[in-house]
Amino acid sequence: MRSTFYGLEIARSGLYTSQNELNVTGHNIANVDTLGYTRQRLNTASLAPVSMNVQYALDTKSSTGRGVEALTVDQVRNLFTDAKYREEANATGYWNTRMNEFYMVEQLYNSVLETTSTSSSIDTALTGFKTALDSLVEEPSSLESRTNLMIKAMQLTETFQYVYGKLEDQHENLNNSIAVTVGQINDIAQSIANLNRQIHGYELSGAKANDLRDSRNLLLDKLSGLVDIEYYENSQGYLTVTIGGRALVNGVERNELAVNPQGADNQMDVMANADIIRKQYSVVWADGMGQPSKNPDDAALIQSGALKAYLDLRDGTTEETYGVPYVASQLNELARKIAKEINEVHAQGYTLPFTEADALGATAGLPSSTLADGTVYYPSTTGINFFQVDKGDYSKITAGNFAVSTDIQKNVYLIAASSERLTVEGQLNDDGTLNMQRGNANNLKNIAALFSQKDATGNPDNYSSQLKLLVTNVGTQQEKIETMEGAQQTRIASIVAQRASESSVSIDEEITNMIRFTHAYNANARIMTAMDEELDTLINKMGTVGR
Repeated sequence: MRSTFYGLEIARSGLYTSQNELNVTGHNIANVDTLGYTRQRLNTASLAPVSMNVQYALDTKSSTGRGVEALTVDQVRNLFTDAKYREEANATGYWNTRMNEFYMVEQLYNSVLETTSTSSSIDTALTGFKTALDSLVEEPSSLESRTNLMIKAMQLTETFQYVYGKLEDQHENLNNSIAVTVGQINDIAQSIANLNRQIHGYELSGAKANDLRDSRNLLLDKLSGLVDIEYYENSQGYLTVTIGGRALVNGVERNELAVNPQGADNQMDVMANADIIRKQYSVVWADGMGQPSKNPDDAALIQSGALKAYLDLRDGTTEETYGVPYVASQLNELARKIAKEINEVHAQGYTLPFTEADALGATAGLPSSTLADGTVYYPSTTGINFFQVDKGDYSKITAGNFAVSTDIQKNVYLIAASSERLTVEGQLNDDGTLNMQRGNANNLKNIAALFSQKDATGNPDNYSSQLKLLVTNVGTQQEKIETMEGAQQTRIASIVAQRASESSVSIDEEITNMIRFTHAYNANARIMTAMDEELDTLINKMGTVGR
């Protein structure tokens, strides 16, 4: 007959296990709203009967097990789903960042097409310039109309400069965001290395560091949205994380990314054909002193994630990459087109003659004559540029430096309205004053015609139509980005739902488990009571009958 104490041990193991299961359930319920928490389950196994490798076996044919054993507390987690989530989080980080940052560009360009009278958009400025041109056509000798045209032209160029300045601000923000993101990556890497050390130390006891692993997994999720990573865990619980094949975290050690402030050309300058090109951040691996490595082989290979989105938007110079420099280059081309075409026509016309007193000192380089009475005057001349251009090199004009000629800003007599020379040198009116022959406004009409040009098929091919095409392209690009981001959100939402169904805490399920484990605890306690009663009978009552 087996010892009754054997039954007590079985009941004790059941009580212990049920209590552990209730503890795990309570831990799950307590963390139902904890970000990144993975529900846990107690692994149990039945204890085999006592070993038969003894000299005398006890009732071997009726042997029972020794109860239940609590093995480990495991996380209910699917590693494949985790890997799939991080793969999609990487792409989502790229498109979400690109959408949010490019949205600022789209909003800037949407404002460019505002047509309200109070708007300072390029479209409104173009309309104002054209209206002032038409007014001067009616009165080519009116100083008031000439001054108004000069002011409207300056408003046009200043609006170009404003939009370009905003693009430069956005470009600089992207550059700064690269440095900030690199700092975030390094901080996460340090935290993962620290958690590697803690997890390894805790699990030396044989227990699972589930809550520490949750913290590490949450950091991996965040890191995967910032940069493309690969990772694996060794048998000691150490996690290795790599970027572009190089270790960012290797057990308790980590390498750092760094930004080299002189590592990349400023693509805004490159697209503007600037003589002096400013430098911006490049992403490299840090050297042994924690400084950006100067070795070309230490350039970091960034292929996706938010960091890649910042780099693409900052440096994109083609229609395929479509970064801020490419958008700015399209605005530059429009500014160059306006300056070149208007200058070419304007330079063929003739200016108004004026006296030295009229010019207010703005006469440098202009031919002059002197009348018999000693009056110095400047006859009608040609070859004057309306917009500023350095040595005839229009490739150097950008939306940022687009400007009205300084000569015309100082002297509106130099606006070449007529297609004919206006004054015969030395000719006086009857009253002895200078003959200010007004000529015609044909040259102004030729300039105004540029605003209504059409292509060979009869479709508009002028400044306003090109501006609208530019803005439309920006809007189309943003729509494409939003489509990609939306598709990515749909994919990752599906994986999040699958992940949640496997790993998140369900209150209903935990309440059910709590009731089940409570009943199991009570039942094991009842077994313990029954065994105690057996022992009482065996010890205190057996053999006492008939005394």
